[in-house]
Amino acid sequence: MLITGLSCSKKKEPQKTSQSESEPQTGLSVDAARLSRPFPSVILKDLRDKVIASDQILHGKNTVVMFISPTCEPCSEEIAKWKPVVPTLDKSFQVIGVSSDPVSELVYYVKEYQINFQVYSDPAAELAGYFSISTYPTVVGVTPQGIVKFIRPGYSAQLSPARYLQAF
Repeated sequence: MLITGLSCSKKKEPQKTSQSESEPQTGLSVDAARLSRPFPSVILKDLRDKVIASDQILHGKNTVVMFISPTCEPCSEEIAKWKPVVPTLDKSFQVIGVSSDPVSELVYYVKEYQINFQVYSDPAAELAGYFSISTYPTVVGVTPQGIVKFIRPGYSAQLSPARYLQAF
């Protein structure tokens, strides 16, 4: 089955994409060798500009890590799908956002879009580099043990938060 979606490149320009629901997206890439590996520990900044290690934000929960950017419209659409779900999540789940954009831009973005989950700045883009992310949004699932469970590049209107949560 083909699904048409949208994504943004590193240059943050929207791109149309097509893919099979069960196969990686054509033209969208991540480093699949990172699956079943530990989520890396890199330095992030919270929205108060305080330094925190990425492995500390996992809190031993099933974690949906959403790689986003304020200038990416498909990212805003992905966030909009998750906003009503976040307050209803079981305590064993959480959603976090990660962006290589500066904290000052993220503070404005979180306020403007009323994002109801934690968002962190990765100023050196270490996590995006680790996963070889070239497409936004990219959604990464991490188990309570800190192991990468899935990596999904690009936006798809057909993939609901429930489908992501079932992948755990």
